[in-house]
Amino acid sequence: HGNGSENIAICLGRISTICCRQSRAIKTSLDASSSSYSPGTRMRVEGLKNQTQWNGLEGVVLKQAGGSRVCVRLDQDNKDFRLKLENVYLLVATVDERKELFAQLQDLAEEAITSQTESLRIQVKVKGTKHVNTACDYYNLGSAFARTDKPAETRKAVSLLTKACKILRRVAATNSPDLLKYRQALEHAEVVLARFD
Repeated sequence: HGNGSENIAICLGRISTICCRQSRAIKTSLDASSSSYSPGTRMRVEGLKNQTQWNGLEGVVLKQAGGSRVCVRLDQDNKDFRLKLENVYLLVATVDERKELFAQLQDLAEEAITSQTESLRIQVKVKGTKHVNTACDYYNLGSAFARTDKPAETRKAVSLLTKACKILRRVAATNSPDLLKYRQALEHAEVVLARFD
């Protein structure tokens, strides 16, 4: 139960963080593909007459740039351009691509839950149940369950986030920013759970 276990717990926490970041990127991609010219939407350059070498290249929308233009960043060389809307073809995900993205989201959620479950088990064994690191792992595991958007998992998220808040109230200062973050996550999970019930 020495440093090796703690290092493993840290590594598992990092895996969970990576899963969370990848999930956010996929959700952004899904959201962007359903609305026009929103930041993050995939696009292709078409119909340029003077800079024809950019035609056919893909990238992402950065922002609207006035009524008839949009700022984009091309994948090749990470170059940014202000283009007329008529030269920006939005690449909307097909139904099959969206299904694949949803499957990836579920896989990432399961990986995050598995990693955080093991990290929590190690933290409880090494630090005990009344330690700030244990509260953090309860919070991370609860957050991972909440990201699944499933009723049973959201119920579990509420339970885990409640434990995280209780532990942190005992071991941290009352004005701890983490306590506010944990409470907000708990309130959000409770709202989502109420929608299921």
